[in-house]
Amino acid sequence: IRLAQQLAQAKPGGSKENVMWEVVVTSNAPVVTVVSPNGGESWTASGTETISWNASDADGDPLSYNVGYSADGGATWTTMTANTTATSYVVDTGTIPGSNNAMVRVTATDGVNTASDTSNASFTVAEKGPEAKITAPGVGAMFFIGDMVTLAGQGEDLEDGLLPAGSLAWASDVDGPLGTGRSLQTNALSLGTHQITLRVTDSDS
Repeated sequence: IRLAQQLAQAKPGGSKENVMWEVVVTSNAPVVTVVSPNGGESWTASGTETISWNASDADGDPLSYNVGYSADGGATWTTMTANTTATSYVVDTGTIPGSNNAMVRVTATDGVNTASDTSNASFTVAEKGPEAKITAPGVGAMFFIGDMVTLAGQGEDLEDGLLPAGSLAWASDVDGPLGTGRSLQTNALSLGTHQITLRVTDSDS
């Protein structure tokens, strides 16, 4: 395929060709095959695992690859790495959602033609626990008896995303349970030093 731009010359009826770029399209698309994980494997919640594949191109073109991960059996995909020229990719399993229906997909391209292969069957990635984050009050904050104290925070995990307000429970090591929600106000804290705890619960718990 040759892409060009025609520019008018000063001479009437004349023209010249200014070549912007050229792309050579070869006859054959790449061939790619996922080697692992290809179905039935079990990945832990943390650590590393390797995605590997074989690929070739009958025209001898250099290939690059995009690697995708699906936690829902191929309904949706997240790109794990793009434009790699390696034929393997090391995954930190702690950074991907857990699933009993996980799959990977590798797409190969020679720059024009593309081909893809997906795990032949699903594999398992262990579910991740939720993470809690307290945004207020800050460490060392001081209040007077009767002051209105605002507790604020959030909880999320890789499978559920941002957790609903009812999944967040606040407690004090002095006064016990304080309530639920992403934000909670109280003016009933007892005199003394409090350690405030935010406990979050995901759909797996």
